[in-house]
Amino acid sequence: MSNLFNLVELIRDTQAEIARAEQVIAEHGASLALELSTSSLRYRLEELEQQFADATAAEEIDVCSYRLIPGDPARYPRSEER
Repeated sequence: MSNLFNLVELIRDTQAEIARAEQVIAEHGASLALELSTSSLRYRLEELEQQFADATAAEEIDVCSYRLIPGDPARYPRSEER
């Protein structure tokens, strides 16, 4: 079970790094190095998510993914409006 917790932490850390890289790109523009790093982070995230899926399947643990969708999209500003 501790392996699952480690994978969750690695996934969260990787997601945070991707968000930081995307913020830098949004503020300062993209460079080749930053785009390559972001691409590498996305690949790492896919690999970690697959490892997590494999580990939960091996331990017969059901995992649900949720995505929040606003009922009234007019109530929420788009990211470019903030």
